Amino acid sequence: MDGARSGDYDIVGSLFHDPDVESFMLYGEPFYQTQVRFVQKAGGTYRYTGLASLEPFTIAVGDGFLYEETFDRAGHLNKQIVTTALQGVQMVAYGRADLTLDSVDVIAHAINHDSPEIAGMVEFVPGVLTEHAIHMAVGRTVPNHQQIVDDFNRVLTEMRADGSLHELLSQHVSQ
Repeated sequence: MDGARSGDYDIVGSLFHDPDVESFMLYGEPFYQTQVRFVQKAGGTYRYTGLASLEPFTIAVGDGFLYEETFDRAGHLNKQIVTTALQGVQMVAYGRADLTLDSVDVIAHAINHDSPEIAGMVEFVPGVLTEHAIHMAVGRTVPNHQQIVDDFNRVLTEMRADGSLHELLSQHVSQ
């Protein structure tokens, strides 16, 4: 987000909606829905029942990542900053953090493609913290940002209508 904010990146392809980001990015229509869930060491017994249930744990969180507003603002929780979702999952796998969290799709991709050796070492905690629509967004400093978003939205509508969006997502997203 720092690169998008500074204008180094023109387009970000996968964002949760955040009103603060709208000041420097123009969002396209959502093209996907994902769940944000906690991850624990395999065989763990933790069950998320609200913010208070997180207080005893060390939670690996991405630097500047957005998860869910109440969780994000909970300064009383023991959050340990990491730079990537994979780093958070590895910290849980190797016992350096009790929990981590992110989109189930991001976590699955990180494990399956970048660190398959930890696949059996971690598991999702039952339940969902939140669900988010996924958007692409274009920097407002890009001269034709509105046209890019309008074109994206038009093609997205066409792809939904002809089924090609579903086909594309089914090829590239673990279900």
